[in-house]
Amino acid sequence: MADNAAMLEFCAQRDAANVHEACEGWGTDEDTLINILAALSKPQMKRVNEIYQEEHGGTMADTLDGELSGFFGGSTDFQYFMGCLVNDTATNDAEFLVQAMKGWGTDDKLLTEIVCTRSNAELANAKTKFEEINGKSAQDWIEGDTSGRYERFLLLCLQGRRNEDDGNVDPDMCAGIARTLWKCGLSGEEEDELNEDAIMHNLAYASIAQIAGISEAFADAYGKSLNEAIKDIMGGDLECAMLIRASDKYEYFADAINKAWEGFGTDETATSRILGYFSKKEVRKIAAMYESRYPDKGGFQEQLESECGGNYKKAILAYLYTEMPGYEEVEGDAPIPVAV
Repeated sequence: MADNAAMLEFCAQRDAANVHEACEGWGTDEDTLINILAALSKPQMKRVNEIYQEEHGGTMADTLDGELSGFFGGSTDFQYFMGCLVNDTATNDAEFLVQAMKGWGTDDKLLTEIVCTRSNAELANAKTKFEEINGKSAQDWIEGDTSGRYERFLLLCLQGRRNEDDGNVDPDMCAGIARTLWKCGLSGEEEDELNEDAIMHNLAYASIAQIAGISEAFADAYGKSLNEAIKDIMGGDLECAMLIRASDKYEYFADAINKAWEGFGTDETATSRILGYFSKKEVRKIAAMYESRYPDKGGFQEQLESECGGNYKKAILAYLYTEMPGYEEVEGDAPIPVAV
């Protein structure tokens, strides 16, 4: 294990030096950047970035911002993807929140995605980074950019108090919550007065496994899915937020990728935001879910190659299908040293 740690540190120092060399002088060696950075896991990327910052006084994102003309400015798809790739999740989420709320109007779809899909720890880290960057809390920004029922539900989710124990789920408890949701207005019947706060609290705080159990109990008892009931009663941005909160993460992002690719043209920003944000293991789960939900579209890789091109395509494919030895990724980017 000591030898492994020493080798990993040597590799990280080498990679940081090679990234610097690829960006030094006139022009940028984009192939080298792709070969180095896209092969790294998120934990490896974090260490390479730390060394790079110690040696050169700025993050790799700072350098790519200058070399590739500003990835969050969105000059090219390749730039934006590489920016999402090298940033840590907290910085990405803080930047995404700014994108969703800056200027006139609000990108409610993006705002809802970030607030309603992230884990408690991811939300806590994002809120800290957001305030560090902007000098104002994410809650204050959301309160200024949203209103009414939608605002209340986002703020409940933003608290980061979701039950994350996805072990054994009590079927009786799930059935009881399903009955509560029905009686609180999801029945659509006049005698059941709409109690939005009760519905919001149950959806905001229940774990993913509990939501699945509640959905099953709801369908068994009332002959319609929980999602169908939400669509019948709610509307607008609140409906969208509740549906995302009631979804499996990988199903949601597989559907989001499909939306980014369907029809004429490609939503490269959404593609980059999703595929560059998550760990390799999580992206592969999204890809597998995409193939499961959309078997008629062909394989994920085949579809990706038809939607993207150039360095952008090379970088995404390298991230999905190449891997440096040294770390086996798990969800949440927690590193597990393995033999090299």
